Amino acid sequence: MLTFQDSEIKDFINTDIPSYQRGTLLEAINANSTEADFYDVIGRQLTGEGSSKTMLLNTGPAISKSSFWDKVKKEVYIFICTSDKKYKTERNLIGKNFKEVATIIATAIAGTFSLGTGVVVGIVTNILISIVKVNQNAWCELQKENQ
Repeated sequence: MLTFQDSEIKDFINTDIPSYQRGTLLEAINANSTEADFYDVIGRQLTGEGSSKTMLLNTGPAISKSSFWDKVKKEVYIFICTSDKKYKTERNLIGKNFKEVATIIATAIAGTFSLGTGVVVGIVTNILISIVKVNQNAWCELQKENQ
């Protein structure tokens, strides 16, 4: 079960997260929300998939594209909530502090998408905050329903 103190998560955000994502993630941790949807909104902001506040009117057809946020969330689900062999080695490396957990998961998932860790570490951190705040078992059940 993943449990961490807010102070440990904030320290990680302030030292290891790219500066342009820090404010959004600090907002997520300070909100103390237990609603998974709240963290989905934050996640979509971090991936650039949130709705534009400057758009006045949608005039074109909706473009059906897969969501990077949903893909990363699915990979975290596989890592945290299942015993899938895809992440078996990385699972065995996980330590007890937030920095190790976030870094190992972000590195493993970044490799899945052929991206640098810095691209996904903020997104993974938001998902881990959600897991800690909502409760790991509840979060896993919610994700299982969406698979």
